[in-house]
Amino acid sequence: MLRAKRRWTVMAGSAGLLGALAACSSGTAETAAPTTGGGGGGGGGSGGCPPGLAQCGGACTKTDLDPDNCGSCGHACAEGEICSAGACGVQCLGGTIRCGDACVQTDANPAHCGACDHACGVGTVCSAGQCGVKCLGGTTECGGLCVDTGLDPANCGDCGHVCPQGQVCSAGQCGVECLGGTTRCGEKCVDVGLDPSHCGDCDTVCGSGEVCSAGKCGLKCLGGSAKCGSACVDTDVDPLNCGSCGVICAAGEVCSAGQCALQCSGGTTKCGGACVDTETDPANCGGCGKACGAGQVCSAEQCGLVCVGGTTKCAGKCVDTDSSPAHCGGCDKACGPDEVCAAGLCGLVCAGGATKCGSACVDTKSDPANCGGCAKACPAEQNPAHCGGCNAACAPGQVCSAGKCALECAGGTTKCGNGCVDTALDSAHCGGCNAACAPGQVCSAGKCALVCAGGTIKCDGGCVNPKNDPAHCGGCGQACAGGQVCADGQCTLQCVGGTVKCGSACVDTKNDPANCGGCGQTCGKDEICSAGACTVVCGGGLTKCAGKCVDTKTDPAHCGGCDSPCKGNAPCLGGACGFLKSCKQILDKGLSKGDGDYSIDLNGGDPADAFQVNCDMQGDGGGWTLVANVSGANDNHVKSTGQVTAAAPTFPVPYETTPAGRKLADATVVAIAAEGVIRVSVGVKQSPKYRAFFRYPAGIGGLSFSCNDGGCPRIVVSHGYPFQWESSPCTGVNTGYLVANSSYWVYDMHDNSECGPQWYSSKYQQGERVLYAYSPTGRLGIYNQEYGYTWVR
Repeated sequence: MLRAKRRWTVMAGSAGLLGALAACSSGTAETAAPTTGGGGGGGGGSGGCPPGLAQCGGACTKTDLDPDNCGSCGHACAEGEICSAGACGVQCLGGTIRCGDACVQTDANPAHCGACDHACGVGTVCSAGQCGVKCLGGTTECGGLCVDTGLDPANCGDCGHVCPQGQVCSAGQCGVECLGGTTRCGEKCVDVGLDPSHCGDCDTVCGSGEVCSAGKCGLKCLGGSAKCGSACVDTDVDPLNCGSCGVICAAGEVCSAGQCALQCSGGTTKCGGACVDTETDPANCGGCGKACGAGQVCSAEQCGLVCVGGTTKCAGKCVDTDSSPAHCGGCDKACGPDEVCAAGLCGLVCAGGATKCGSACVDTKSDPANCGGCAKACPAEQNPAHCGGCNAACAPGQVCSAGKCALECAGGTTKCGNGCVDTALDSAHCGGCNAACAPGQVCSAGKCALVCAGGTIKCDGGCVNPKNDPAHCGGCGQACAGGQVCADGQCTLQCVGGTVKCGSACVDTKNDPANCGGCGQTCGKDEICSAGACTVVCGGGLTKCAGKCVDTKTDPAHCGGCDSPCKGNAPCLGGACGFLKSCKQILDKGLSKGDGDYSIDLNGGDPADAFQVNCDMQGDGGGWTLVANVSGANDNHVKSTGQVTAAAPTFPVPYETTPAGRKLADATVVAIAAEGVIRVSVGVKQSPKYRAFFRYPAGIGGLSFSCNDGGCPRIVVSHGYPFQWESSPCTGVNTGYLVANSSYWVYDMHDNSECGPQWYSSKYQQGERVLYAYSPTGRLGIYNQEYGYTWVR
């Protein structure tokens, strides 16, 4: 008879279900109810369960670890045995440890984080065996678990994106094959060189206490890697063990040359949370996320079937067998824990004048990652000790500017100490030398702030322009591949919009002081670039700001004057930040782009208050704002609050060839109509059946689109543009007339007979007239239930 069912829970949606089995302390059990993965991947595991789980008896479970369904449904382990790697036994395998009667991976299990029964609190996650509020090491929090979205079939590329049944997740994409040098084992892509559950091949599981190194199980790590916990890692690049075991890099940092930093050094590139060599990494070949196909290797930033440049294909990668400690002298010939590989031979010391740095022999005279000594990575091209190359030092008194030694800084940069910096963006020298920004702040337009301005965005603690930055093209971390440039927020092989490709950037050689008139032609310290020539003054109405010639009427970083950035995404219009208040203001500022949709902001403050309107910029002098679409079938146009609804909060009155009936609120119309003139047309916009203009002598503040008869404000009328205002002879255009009693709403073209005989406007015709809300009861249409439009200016 079977013993009582043990209590344990499968937590679906973890990284390849990273041993995500939260064994409860009671020691008795049940499997979790099936869960459904979200996202567009669809599909899932067996029987509708998430990837990596099998449906056994109506529940989703992981047969690798479930003692009641070990290896297959219904196969229960004997009393005292546990299930590990799909087999019953007395020890946990594949890097897991025993907690109660289950094998768990304490690196990511929130119920056993770092040790058995050490549960993380509410609101925290388990990452690298530690409880915290953020996931570390490039993992992402998905449903309370830290997962690798590059490999997790339940969260492939993004949380909740489930791969269809039969597919795996590789390089953040669902497919039938594993990419980037990984191997498909069941429904997962794994690195068989390091995975203790699949060491060397899919079916080899390392024993208790063993690690997987260079595709072999053993007690020690080989090939220059270090044993941290139950895994072999490269402490030079592992953000969870940076420099030594247990040193975890903070969120947003990477591990480069054994040190936590915001940027990669030594010629490596930041991809996600890791520093990689895009020349040889099959998962990031030539650029981040560009994974090589199954069977291919990455050599010289190109995917192919063979290695080039004297390298050898070993375990799906191109390596130099003369110096690789994991493949020293040949594939899979790994050096010992304290050995290095020199000239294809393992030894304790380096030969030929090379220096031992970690597990590699390097030439510290030329290695950018170990320049002059181990872990001394070459900084940016502004460093006078490494100007344009490693150990290419500038002479005393010189600075390094744009990778060249000079007496003064060029390209609009400023000399701070013995380096050239851009004080408009450098948070250590913001606006001037040694003017450092406070922690959490960025330097934007030469001022410390919490947010970036002038169209830039905050990436890695600095402000960048996503329209032309190849490291953040279109968004943070979206790096362009080798050979590509960033043009208008898109990675491409060519520059657009009149810009020129200089290095990996698209620049405007007409005003770029570092590339003035051509690539590499830098202007002097006190010069700026104007019309492709270095000069001391700006031409064409431009102003010198931060070493560049800018138009302070339109530049959001220098709006109205230098170093006056606009907040948020507000544009700079006519030298003022923020959207204008009406179509007429846009026209008067010379910012019209013809008829169409424009954004306006009535209070001129927070750009979040802006909304779209339709502008007629050409007819009747232009500058007309559409405030009401009048339908012939409803009376929406007379409602005082208009039709601004949750479904259409920012575009309440679009221009429609057949209006549905909608208007702005009366108060909004009053705020827009600075001139106080209303234009009404019956029929289509450009060829109205009839058109008239109305004005309130007492001011448009009394406007009401729901008034009727003599209760409406006095008005005057004009039938053309330029205006020729008409009114009842006894009142005149300074007083205006009242619409006829018991007639029509808001306005009409004859009065209420207060001067005796009823007065009619000169263009009045019974069959062709303009009024608002036809008939006092139905209120449908502008005239005789016909549609039309109401504009103000």
